[in-house]
Amino acid sequence: MTRLTPDSGPIRSCSNGPLPKWLEPRARFSPNGHEFALTKEDALEYLDWCQKEGLRVLGFDVWTAADPAPASFEEDSGVEGNARECRDAISSRNFPGDPLFNIWVDLDDTAGSA
Repeated sequence: MTRLTPDSGPIRSCSNGPLPKWLEPRARFSPNGHEFALTKEDALEYLDWCQKEGLRVLGFDVWTAADPAPASFEEDSGVEGNARECRDAISSRNFPGDPLFNIWVDLDDTAGSA
């Protein structure tokens, strides 16, 4: 089981995965604040961080950028897959509008994290 370490830095626990505090100011949150989504550039950076930390990525949903909180796209807009597959899909697919990526991480794989 992978565990985040003190070297991982401060983390905000969210229901879709751990969010490094350095990415928190750039994240968009669901109305209840339990889930986050990121812009394309930040999502790619987050996927790199997940790989570096040894976290198991499960896939992502696509949200639209709306105020005050993001809204979900159609159910079939996301991808199920690991960090590499998600990175490839985010990099190569043409998502309409101003998409945000709600990336899912296996929370059982982060047990014991700070």
